[in-house]
Amino acid sequence: MKALIVSTSTMVLDALAAQCALRSPPVQVTRVQGGMAEAIPIMERDPADILIVDFAGAVSQAEMQALQALGLQFPRADLMLLAMDESPGFLLQAMRAGVREILSFPLDTAAFTAALDRSATKYGVKVSHHGKVLSFIAAKGGSGTTFITTNLAWLLAASGHKVLLIDLNRPFGDAVLYVSDRQPTVTLADVCAQIERMDAGFLQSSLVDVAPNLGILAACHDVSAAADITPDQVGRILQLACQHYDYVLLDTGRDIDAVSLRALDMADQVFPVLQLSLPALHDGQRLLALFRSLDYTPKKVQLLINRYNKGGKLGLELAEQTLGARAVQILPDGAAVVSDAIDQGLPIEKSAPQSTIAKALRQLALDISGSAVPEKTGLLARMLARTGSRNKQDSK
Repeated sequence: MKALIVSTSTMVLDALAAQCALRSPPVQVTRVQGGMAEAIPIMERDPADILIVDFAGAVSQAEMQALQALGLQFPRADLMLLAMDESPGFLLQAMRAGVREILSFPLDTAAFTAALDRSATKYGVKVSHHGKVLSFIAAKGGSGTTFITTNLAWLLAASGHKVLLIDLNRPFGDAVLYVSDRQPTVTLADVCAQIERMDAGFLQSSLVDVAPNLGILAACHDVSAAADITPDQVGRILQLACQHYDYVLLDTGRDIDAVSLRALDMADQVFPVLQLSLPALHDGQRLLALFRSLDYTPKKVQLLINRYNKGGKLGLELAEQTLGARAVQILPDGAAVVSDAIDQGLPIEKSAPQSTIAKALRQLALDISGSAVPEKTGLLARMLARTGSRNKQDSK
């Protein structure tokens, strides 16, 4: 598809063109810095499929009439307006001019993406699939969120899906270390600082490839650089990632700020992670109350209980009653094998595949994707399994 974007503002032109470039396939853009008088000869010389006009300021009658004339001249073109005026009179004028979409100002990227999707359907352009965004957030520090996120990402990739993990735990995220011994050379802050370069190739080159089908965009450890990351930058990364990955997993950390809220809003599912302790339940209540205030549905918020011990003082039923939510998955306590896996920089599926925590994570991956991780049935895998079982018995 080809789009002609008309605005007197360089900032608006850049923002709209950037959103068009993030699509797969990208929308070809011609920019016009000016008004309808400058746009008409360009449209007549090289007709576009989509005409996007910035009417965010005061709109003269002449401009609206010129837009209407252009709509009559090119009836197949989709007319979109970026406007602050939402009065019935203005909307009626826009409809008479043949406007197909009216976008609010400032730009709502999700609404603009949906509008471009509708145009793509009209013109028979096949848009690449929309991957799922899964956000994992700790109800309290030390809940095990990073371990769950990294190991689930590894399992989803092992089951054949293309997976991206973004470490949003700023500025102390260390997700890469949980499943790899590689050191990142590029971080989230580096990518955000060069957001105008953002395309699929740039994103891919910025990742730590820790396994086939799995890349991690590492967190920034520089406090000042991490503070410069903006919600719009993270939103653009997620929008692009969804077009090229089956699953985008976010290690959101624990802090709620503008950046994490943008990520949570864009997530298809949010997984609060907590352990069964009184302080964790207290913080979990507040976190779930926040999600309800944001109108997140029960389907979107999926509670995970980690390090569950059946003989613990706080029972599961009481915890669920206190939280007002059912846990979709209960991950058993496996402190020793989890600590060993983290120390080795290995996924639990490699270091202790027969452990109860590994089995629970495989079930979670299956519940999410419907795809099971292929079993290792080779001679070496069976020998390792027997050796691990024998060592466990000897240690008792």
